[in-house]
Amino acid sequence: MKNKHYTLGNICFFISFFLFFFVIWLDVVLGNVYIDKLIFHLLVSQEGTNYEIILQFLKPFCIATIFFFIFFIQIFKKSPFITINLLKKQFSFFLFPFRTKNSKTYLKLSVVVFTIAILFMMIKLQGFQYLKNQITISTFYEEHYVNPNDVKITFPDKKRNLIYIFLESMETGYSSYKLENNQVVNLIPNLTNLANANINISNNSNFGGGRQAPATGWTIAAIVAQTAGINLNIPIDGNSLNNYNIFIPGVTTIGDILQKEGYNQVFLLGSDSDFGGRKNYFTQHGNYKLYDLNYAKEINKIDKDYHVYWGYEDQKLFTYAQEELLRLSQKSEPFNLTILTVDTHFYDGYVDNECELKFEVDYANAINCSDKKIGIFIDWVKQQSFYENTTIILTGDHLTTNNNFLKENSDRLVYNTIINSAKTANNIKNREFTILDMFPTTLASMGVNIEGNKLGLGTNLLSEEKTLIESLGVDLFERELSKKSKLYRTFFY
Repeated sequence: MKNKHYTLGNICFFISFFLFFFVIWLDVVLGNVYIDKLIFHLLVSQEGTNYEIILQFLKPFCIATIFFFIFFIQIFKKSPFITINLLKKQFSFFLFPFRTKNSKTYLKLSVVVFTIAILFMMIKLQGFQYLKNQITISTFYEEHYVNPNDVKITFPDKKRNLIYIFLESMETGYSSYKLENNQVVNLIPNLTNLANANINISNNSNFGGGRQAPATGWTIAAIVAQTAGINLNIPIDGNSLNNYNIFIPGVTTIGDILQKEGYNQVFLLGSDSDFGGRKNYFTQHGNYKLYDLNYAKEINKIDKDYHVYWGYEDQKLFTYAQEELLRLSQKSEPFNLTILTVDTHFYDGYVDNECELKFEVDYANAINCSDKKIGIFIDWVKQQSFYENTTIILTGDHLTTNNNFLKENSDRLVYNTIINSAKTANNIKNREFTILDMFPTTLASMGVNIEGNKLGLGTNLLSEEKTLIESLGVDLFERELSKKSKLYRTFFY
């Protein structure tokens, strides 16, 4: 029984140390990581995950946990017993406070430390606030969600094509990155020039961007936010999203709307589309053709064993995008090519052989090289015959999770630019908005008239309508959006 107590105690201590180092490491590397993101990735299928990158991320704190645990055990076993004579009284104690000969006491101490570790994790990851939100009913969706099926959406006689590019972790702050010598450089000169020359919806009077709404801070959540106008605060009931028959079946997305209008739709990405439920979302909302890592191997674009970073790099991605655009443009129907880049993904990004290594920081080089590739691709599109009738959306999916990269930039905003919009706009500066507003704004930029200029929780930013965040304020908007909603739950079943 004594050995059993020590064994259970050691397990509790090890898990406690693991949790402590895990949370500290998340905070140091990723910054504000909330529990909703962790829960989502626990519930959905992890097929398509690049475990090499995950292990690279986990390795430092796992090593720290193991070494600290071994150190703890060794100190515990060898902690000297000290006797002090003071005022004719003798005091004896172990130098290491957890040292005890009583196995039950050792187990109790381990449970106390384990409890403290759980509390520490819940506090740092906003776990208690998450639980509170899960039991607090809000009527926010009932009051503000606009079902696309309930409003009149009118397309122009000549329907415009759409190229929608989700730029992995692309922020406006990259335009003023501070180097080690305090020199400020623009890592995204091409994207900045494109923003200044076209429509850039901004929080200020110059180049700027929009906010990341609650539960939209990872790729599939950001995609859903921008194409359906809702956040991805999934109900916790023991099922994963992959166990539902359809990914968010109660929601009408831009893919659904464009499919109804006869669009050919393709989702092009350099990773496995199964990861995070992306395959289900795009095939079940718009019947998109998926051009992912697996498809590229099937059609012999790359070797069966080819795997770079998350799949294949953006250099190939944009080459395949050009080929797809030429193919789609030959058809009589309008098209929607949605692209997801990957080279600027957390942890340090990816640089290929054609990238210039201008900076000492790997991630800075990855961002700068991605900017160059995007600029070249947009220049190519502008030279094509289909460009005249094509709207291009460039937008970050979410803020970067590389917490150490923009430490001195407190104003974190998601990048956006609309190129060749069918509609002009005068009210695009000094706006308060989130990525949820991209849903109706994208359609409006294609010349689509939307009754009321609102879809989902989004507002058409090319109109004079106020966004929800402008009407309600940031704090109220974010607080209510995070709570449980009866209407929101119906989207999932």
